[in-house]
Amino acid sequence: MRTASLAPRLVRHQVPPRMAPLLLLQAATLVTLLVIGAVTASSGPDRIGRAGRVLTVTCEGMPASLGPWPGLYYSGPMIAALAVGTPVCVWALRRIAHGPGDDQQRRDRAWAITGAWGLLVSSQVLLVVLMIFVALTEKACAGPLGVATIAVICPLGMLGLFTFYWSLVTVVAPRAVEDHTADDGTFEDE
Repeated sequence: MRTASLAPRLVRHQVPPRMAPLLLLQAATLVTLLVIGAVTASSGPDRIGRAGRVLTVTCEGMPASLGPWPGLYYSGPMIAALAVGTPVCVWALRRIAHGPGDDQQRRDRAWAITGAWGLLVSSQVLLVVLMIFVALTEKACAGPLGVATIAVICPLGMLGLFTFYWSLVTVVAPRAVEDHTADDGTFEDE
């Protein structure tokens, strides 16, 4: 039998409770950007000959292609990854909620799953923001709508960097939890 005074208890750093809503907002924004990218992408081929990868604009009276653009060529696989990854993470969270372990262990596992889903979402947001930014700044043809788009996606990119970092740390960093097994040299699987 162990007493509370045998070993000092480590206090785990609490994860900001507002990260899950930020990730959900980011996922909704990602889907919106992918749909807009797919709808606005040109059906004409790009320099390599593949369709759905550029945005066609008129620049000084001449048609110009801006790319890479998150058209169907890129947005299809991203939406498919979200469509597969999101239900898997929800399923894992449900299993964790009803699985073995104390509240702290379940909370740690749930944050790890949330962090993994955050890596999926934030990495795709960063990729889409980068593609749009490069396409709109490649030539001086973006116009006022392009400038407004850049003004909107830059803060989204900063949010994506923040959530990517948080998600990576949440998945990779070891947890400081109270460890009863370290005292007697036994280890058990969580």
